[in-house]
Amino acid sequence: MDWKVFEVRYNIDRVPYSEILHQGNCDFNCGQFTNMWEHAKIMYKIIDKPPGNWVSILVLATCENDRIHTVEGICIVTYEVIEYDIVVKTGSSANPIICPMKLMYVDIPTQIKFTVENRSPITACFCLNKPYGTDIDKISLKLSPHSAIMKPNEIVEITAIIQSSEVGIFENTFIPCFFSLAQSPIVIRVLCAVDTLHVFFYLPEGSSSSFKKVIWPPKIVYEYGWSLGCPCEAENCLDCASEYLSSSSTLTDVRQYQQSFPSNYMKEHLEYDGCNISTESSVSEISAGGSLVAILKEQFGEDFLLQSNKVEVKVTASKPTSVVIYIENITPIATKFAIEAQNFPAKKNYNPSWTTLKFQKASCSRRN
Repeated sequence: MDWKVFEVRYNIDRVPYSEILHQGNCDFNCGQFTNMWEHAKIMYKIIDKPPGNWVSILVLATCENDRIHTVEGICIVTYEVIEYDIVVKTGSSANPIICPMKLMYVDIPTQIKFTVENRSPITACFCLNKPYGTDIDKISLKLSPHSAIMKPNEIVEITAIIQSSEVGIFENTFIPCFFSLAQSPIVIRVLCAVDTLHVFFYLPEGSSSSFKKVIWPPKIVYEYGWSLGCPCEAENCLDCASEYLSSSSTLTDVRQYQQSFPSNYMKEHLEYDGCNISTESSVSEISAGGSLVAILKEQFGEDFLLQSNKVEVKVTASKPTSVVIYIENITPIATKFAIEAQNFPAKKNYNPSWTTLKFQKASCSRRN
């Protein structure tokens, strides 16, 4: 006895409502029985179907001389094909944007957590691919886990460790999140503002008792002393990011820092003279293998930040002179600084002396 299975697709939304498929979804659709109680197992496959409700009618018929003889049975197959509903939640924006929501600092890692949610009624998976973008050489990203299998309505927490080696506002780093071959990946954007450690130098001006306030290093991301916070906090952060860039600082009066100064520092000495960058600065040609670097690495470890510039103060060398310089840390992180005191005698075999101090955040130190 010869038999054959015909598949009739039914679609109420389109005329004709039904049609016989020449290539059905069964792995095979015909055969021959030669013995009683013989049977065949047919597998119905659903491959590459667009989302929607599907109805198929399977008709089993016996055949004689390649013609339908008798319809033996009918089976209705109905199923629904859905798209994966995967959502990336960062907590800082309705869009998939990772932002620390605070100012980052060079070479200091920042940890951010976000989630990948499977809102589908079926099991799904995701894979975070390698980041790309024009700022990828300035930002280091470590993601854990990179991939996972998610049950229906399961939420997986991802830990991202962001670290930057340069100063600036970076907004062109992207992380593709793949979860289906038939759907486009979710692109996660990384946005961060990175600055370096900054201090105020209060330098004496000649023989007078006034001081010049100099921010160092001069390249900064935002205006220190403002209460705007990180540029990431603005809703239109991509549009107004350039407004936070500045080459100098316009701060409030220096008297607001008077409480941090020694008690014997007279009020009349606090004469504010603007915030211009010092014109008496030069570049220090210190190589990475010099003695200064070796001493800094020995005292502070490998992760110290060495600026290649220095701020100079001109003093009269004809007689012993006491010079008072104030250094104020204006970054919200504690750090250290080292001072090199050096004489210039007739003989050149001099040795520098070193002073190491702990520099607390938002503090001011006086050096003579």
